[in-house]
Amino acid sequence: MVRLVAAWFAVVPAFLALSGQVLDFSKGAGEKVESASIRNGISFSKRRLTPWLDVWRGYVNIGVLRREGRVLLVGGAPPELLRKAGISASDIDMVLLTHCHRDAAEGAAELAASGVRVVVPALERQLFEEPEKFWGGDEFRFHAYNYHPSRRIVRQAVKVSRGVRGGDTIEWRGLKVKVLDAPGPTDGGVSYLAADGAIGVAFVGDLISGHGQLWEIHSLQGTRPLPGGGWLMEYHGFLERADEVLSSLDAALAESPRYLVPLHGAVIDKPVEAVGELRRRLSAVIESYCKTSSARWYFAGARPEWPLDRSEMEARLRPLPGWVREVGGTSRALVADDGSAWLIDCAGDVPERVAQAQKRGELGRVECVWITHYHDDHVGSVNRLRGEQKCLVVAHESMADILRRPHAYWMPCIHPEPIPVDRVTRDGESWVWKGFKLTAYTFPGQTMYDAALLVERDG
Repeated sequence: MVRLVAAWFAVVPAFLALSGQVLDFSKGAGEKVESASIRNGISFSKRRLTPWLDVWRGYVNIGVLRREGRVLLVGGAPPELLRKAGISASDIDMVLLTHCHRDAAEGAAELAASGVRVVVPALERQLFEEPEKFWGGDEFRFHAYNYHPSRRIVRQAVKVSRGVRGGDTIEWRGLKVKVLDAPGPTDGGVSYLAADGAIGVAFVGDLISGHGQLWEIHSLQGTRPLPGGGWLMEYHGFLERADEVLSSLDAALAESPRYLVPLHGAVIDKPVEAVGELRRRLSAVIESYCKTSSARWYFAGARPEWPLDRSEMEARLRPLPGWVREVGGTSRALVADDGSAWLIDCAGDVPERVAQAQKRGELGRVECVWITHYHDDHVGSVNRLRGEQKCLVVAHESMADILRRPHAYWMPCIHPEPIPVDRVTRDGESWVWKGFKLTAYTFPGQTMYDAALLVERDG
């Protein structure tokens, strides 16, 4: 018996200890740490870094600077949190935001509407002021292989008072706040360095999260030029923004801050050591990824670790059984003894390739098309094939809904055209087609909406 599994997946390494929140409230010399306050369901703690600066610790960290009875915030704060902390919008002069993600700007729209001045990165100002252009258009919705701007941007428009970039200075009641460019998780993010005398504090957004950690790794997908022209898109660009993150952190370290305050995670008391550990861990993860990623095959030569010569990998290839036909692109066909075909995926010019093979007598009628996952380069021509071949569309329960209702989802690489699914398979379900035993399995990996088809045939 010959067994064949039809599935598409990518191999990625474990993320080691890069992500996750560190809750470290250890007290440094001369610092006052107040216990957590939990009132009406809102939990936060307060750590005093300097006589003029507290950091509120909750889901995110918020810098609270006080002078002359007035307040400056670094980071957005929802109205209910301000109320519980005894601060009203009328007490606040200004809010500084590091980047355009929703969790970095919570409550900013309400504060701006109350007359508080909101300062944002200049390169991301339009995303704050006109988020509907992002959310209402199709450019980042369908056929999306790049993810910046991210789907984490603000949903509600914010009235912006000023856009800032690296080299700018914000003056507030005798205190100068220096702006540093800080690309990484977003294209145009900034860091803020507040200093009064010998103590400087750098607010660095999501560049780091605790000692040697990241809050999340997905925003570090990036692009890379390919040796033969074109680009490795962010879909395959695992940690391609790591160098940007480290450069942005190095720029902050060059200012010799006493503390780094990330958006998430612990306040960092040893900035140099924390960034050094992050650098080491990122290097280890990238090294592991480069040894295991399927991109070594698809994009040979794109990275120094991926040689152009693929002969070592080619030597490990196994020939497909004679009843499997390479149709082209991402498509394969199971061919029965009578010449009829069960197609696996269909995109691009596959309908034309099928028709040409039929004219040459190499392929009979396509009776069914099985879909491994919803990505546009696997389903883009399914409807055309269905119309031309009068074939059935068979898809697994893990993806039937996203195929039928793509506009109900906001996912990478999605095809906007609804695909009628004639038959939905269940996990572990088996059936027989012209001498083949077929078994469907839920097979998450490259995407959660994925499936594998085990094909078995005697002989």
